[in-house]
Amino acid sequence: MLAREAVEAFDDPGFLFEIKWDGYRALAERAPDGRLHLWSRTGRDLSPRFPALAEALRQEIVHPCLLDGEIVALAEGASDIRRLQRRQEPIVYVVFDLLRWRTEDLLPLPLRERRARLADRVGGSDRLVRSEGVVGAGVSYFRAVRAAGLEGMMAKALRSPYLPGVRSDAWRKVLNLREGTFAVVAAEPGPADGVAAVWVADVDGRPVARIAGLPPAAARRVRARAAGHVLAPGGSRRPALAVAPGLSCRVRYRSVLPGGKLRHPLFAGLVAEGEDGV
Repeated sequence: MLAREAVEAFDDPGFLFEIKWDGYRALAERAPDGRLHLWSRTGRDLSPRFPALAEALRQEIVHPCLLDGEIVALAEGASDIRRLQRRQEPIVYVVFDLLRWRTEDLLPLPLRERRARLADRVGGSDRLVRSEGVVGAGVSYFRAVRAAGLEGMMAKALRSPYLPGVRSDAWRKVLNLREGTFAVVAAEPGPADGVAAVWVADVDGRPVARIAGLPPAAARRVRARAAGHVLAPGGSRRPALAVAPGLSCRVRYRSVLPGGKLRHPLFAGLVAEGEDGV
């Protein structure tokens, strides 16, 4: 089940609010024959990639079942995707849903009941961590998430069944994004008089992000300032046109990666010299 992005945090007694973990989404399945699989969203078994975690879960999860959760690497209590990519311990499985118990299909049940069964039937340990949260108080919970520097918050309707593969308003994510202003230095030509994407640079002129999905008006404005000089910003293989100085872009992003690149950049508006923003 997938989540839609919410613009801001909200309060609602019909919703559970919990941490959005920064890791690899995975279904943990204890098969009837005793094998333990960690299925990725694309159906790949991640167990060989994380053998120590898989073996620990096989010891902890003793009954056939199917769990939904996230593989994360912890650093000072928070998940760190870069540590996970390097497979740095401690790596744990954070479980937040119970989809099948023995032979019983739990997908039609409301989240409230699935979570109650999860708490009753699946214990916690150093490797198997149950996701906790609060009901109703999403605004104050998100303040705490932001203060802790975590990736964001999930909001899940307590009455909702589990809808595999569906991106629904029953699950919403509120991201803890940073925002900054960066110079627009290049534009990849797009349909008609627009652009497919822009490249933005830091104060030293180093390209730090490629951003697609500009609104048509902003795309046309960038294209009007694009010169004929062809660039390959950031080592990209896509040809791009240089953009005349004086145009900047507000960017929302999750974090700054080693080397200065922005992680998951999103367009938040153009800013020209002498303007407040468009």
